[in-house]
Amino acid sequence: MNRTDLMKIAEECGCDLKRIRLRLEEYFDTAEGQDALARAPKCMVYTNAPAEDSDGLPGQKMKGHATTKDVAIELLLQELQRG
Repeated sequence: MNRTDLMKIAEECGCDLKRIRLRLEEYFDTAEGQDALARAPKCMVYTNAPAEDSDGLPGQKMKGHATTKDVAIELLLQELQRG
């Protein structure tokens, strides 16, 4: 799915976020949507691991996790809300 596809769904749903969410859930349940999730880059999640527990560098640590359907939908909805 690209931005053009997302904007088309938003227009078809009258920019109603609940309807858009349902359409996105339906999309990610299809073979095409599952394939898109499999190709999606990992999302970065803060682990709050102390520096000595990971790489010895100061600061909050992040770890890559597979992008799930729920994460993808939330990110796409955020994209629409930013606008």
